[in-house]
Amino acid sequence: MRDYKLTRGLNPKKAPLLALAQYCAAADIAEEELQAQRTAVRDCLGAFLASLVWDEPAEAELSVSDLIYNGLPGIPPAHEGAEETLRAAWDCILKEVAGASFARGFRAGFSRPRELAERLRKDVKFPLDSPLEVIFPADLWALTLADLTDRYGEAADFVLSERDRYQRDREEAKARQEAQLKEQAAAVPYDGEPGKLYGRHNADELEDLKDRYTREEIGLLHLAGKIRLAYSLQKFYRVGKDPGPDKAGYHLDFVPDYHCAVTRDRFKALTAAYEAEIRRDRDAALEEARAKNKERNDRKRRNAAIRTAIVNSIPENYIDFFPLARAMSRHFVLHIGPTNSGKTHDAIEALKTAENGIYLGPLRLLAFEQYEALNEAGCPCSLVTGEERLEVPGARYQASTVEMLNTEREYEVAVIDEAQMIGDPDRGGAWTRAVLGVCAGEVHVCAAPIAKNLLVRLIKDCGDTYEIVQHRRMTPLKVERAEFTLDSDVLPGDALIVFSKKSVHGVGAYLQQRGYRCSVVYGALPYDVRREQAKLFAGGDTDVVVATDAIGMGMNLPIRRIIFLEQEKFDGYEVRPLRTEEIKQIAGRAGRYGIYPEGLVNSPEGKARIREALETRSDAVKSAVIDFPESLLGVDAPLVEIIQRWIQIEIKPGYTRADPARMLKLCKMISDLSEDKRFLYDCISMTFDEEDEELLYVWRVMCAKEAAGAVFPVERSLPGEEEIKAQDNMNELEQSFRLCDLLYGYCEKFGHTEFREEIMSRKNLISGQMTDILARQSLSGKKCPRCGRALPWNYPYRLCDACFKRERNRFRK
Repeated sequence: MRDYKLTRGLNPKKAPLLALAQYCAAADIAEEELQAQRTAVRDCLGAFLASLVWDEPAEAELSVSDLIYNGLPGIPPAHEGAEETLRAAWDCILKEVAGASFARGFRAGFSRPRELAERLRKDVKFPLDSPLEVIFPADLWALTLADLTDRYGEAADFVLSERDRYQRDREEAKARQEAQLKEQAAAVPYDGEPGKLYGRHNADELEDLKDRYTREEIGLLHLAGKIRLAYSLQKFYRVGKDPGPDKAGYHLDFVPDYHCAVTRDRFKALTAAYEAEIRRDRDAALEEARAKNKERNDRKRRNAAIRTAIVNSIPENYIDFFPLARAMSRHFVLHIGPTNSGKTHDAIEALKTAENGIYLGPLRLLAFEQYEALNEAGCPCSLVTGEERLEVPGARYQASTVEMLNTEREYEVAVIDEAQMIGDPDRGGAWTRAVLGVCAGEVHVCAAPIAKNLLVRLIKDCGDTYEIVQHRRMTPLKVERAEFTLDSDVLPGDALIVFSKKSVHGVGAYLQQRGYRCSVVYGALPYDVRREQAKLFAGGDTDVVVATDAIGMGMNLPIRRIIFLEQEKFDGYEVRPLRTEEIKQIAGRAGRYGIYPEGLVNSPEGKARIREALETRSDAVKSAVIDFPESLLGVDAPLVEIIQRWIQIEIKPGYTRADPARMLKLCKMISDLSEDKRFLYDCISMTFDEEDEELLYVWRVMCAKEAAGAVFPVERSLPGEEEIKAQDNMNELEQSFRLCDLLYGYCEKFGHTEFREEIMSRKNLISGQMTDILARQSLSGKKCPRCGRALPWNYPYRLCDACFKRERNRFRK
């Protein structure tokens, strides 16, 4: 028997009724009249069998006459014998599924297609005078039934499951539609939406549309059976596309499972419209695909061009980013040693002997310490950091944070402190830039042993000479055997280490309540407040210092013992255990030479981990971090795209790329303000905490104002003097100080120096207020926000136990 195919473009799973109704009506059907008649009858029977799936049995029986007398696409009304034959087939099928639910019975019937076909073949006889006897001899009839039931049986499970799903969708759609109709009832009936025929199953009910349609058209809207079109056909009308008045059914809204009236002479046009829409969808999809493909190829070519330009803008060796330094003959003195071994002291002594020079440190606090020390030693020195500038007339020296180095200015001696940070993913690029690019005949580099090999390699790459000066601790460092408890074992000269501001305040408040005088040091404090707190501790005005790891970076304090109250820290990405080098850096602050004979380390718990870290050799820094090269600003592309392509460029061995996440995030925020890449780069280079929403908002307004040629209202944005003096909350004062830092950075970056003195005045006022608060020795410890009950400094939850239980019980009720 022939392998009949579905009409091209129809998917039986997406349009089951339409596909089944046109079963075997493919373009390759023979043109002979007899074959055409057989196909017509087969189509009629196929549509009938399909209706059994979609309709209840009683309703399907009513569809038989409609299918026979009204016909289907290209099928003329059949002979009376066809009706008799189909009704006989219907009776046979009812008997087959009797005694079970229709759905299960129908599925069972189709699970035995050959058996069902055999029963139909035996029970259904053509009348002798029927033309169908000529068209379908008995054997061909049996094969046809077997073929149909075989093919429909394969789809039965799918169709039945779809019916269940449609039923649920129909109920939901009906509820929504009824609600909409109730809302529309108050307005003009069917106003603007005459095609919503939900619930109307009789052409007589369409009389209210006479004013909108001609009587002829209304007459054509009689029912031709309960025809349920598939989603693909329904969607064409449901989405609101208007195929025009020449297309049948253009005014009907085919909502899923709604009963729609179509006529026999328009069904073919309806199907044609559907198929035309499929072709249009295919053409549109093809055109869209071509457009997307072209866009993708254009983007690839553009990215490749940007990538090539970036590669061409980067020299073969990163040392060639600094031609002035390459033109000099530099000599490096590497001061290698652990914390508290006198590295920075010896380097500064060499700086004092030079005619001019620069100190480059990791923190403005350290830069300020050297600024004070050099001036006190009779070496006039200016202070230049990202947050302030203190010019000294006739200054021959400069103390700066490492990011402020001017690689085009020549010095006699340069000191680069804490150079082991050259591997830091966030700030390490500043140290790499300093080592490769500082223009100084003599460069003193102070670093921990972990950075020695990397520094030597960079110096050799530059073709410079070097010598290594090894430094050793002047006092021994050991871990105490005795146990430590915060309640009873705190002694004068102790530094208690925690890793958050809240913990600093909590421990400080706890000790103050027990009669200890405390200094506090943490990163959010202004540097002059930290310096004042350090002076109080060094002078004996306070007994102990409670600090974060900010104490481990170059602060020279007379610490007898380091106490690790915590051994985990949040590094901006996750909470993690302290690394070996971090433990060494902090613990090394104990045992100031000339004051204590030895340095001691202790901890309430995890003492073995600390001892192991102090005895273990730290992993060496293997690669130097490089920042985004400013030379790439000359690439002909938007800055955002340049940064994105820079991220994809392979970095040369021995180097690693600085984390570009912050730069890219900020650049995307303001990329629409200007096409000037230098302006955008200056904006995203400003130093502030981008996670602080208030500061981020101020920064964006600054950038927008500057891009528009205006000046940000600095004076109006500064905290008022009376407001500062009345403020007694450390958190609020710290936030005000950070705002002043951002304002100062903006003025320095874009040359608005007229506001510099006013900003510095407010910063000093804020620092003074904070110093006064800390001098009262009245830190506020951790408290429950509900009941105000004091909580232990290391209490891990926000609410106390009692308030938490009350909250939980209230929630349960």
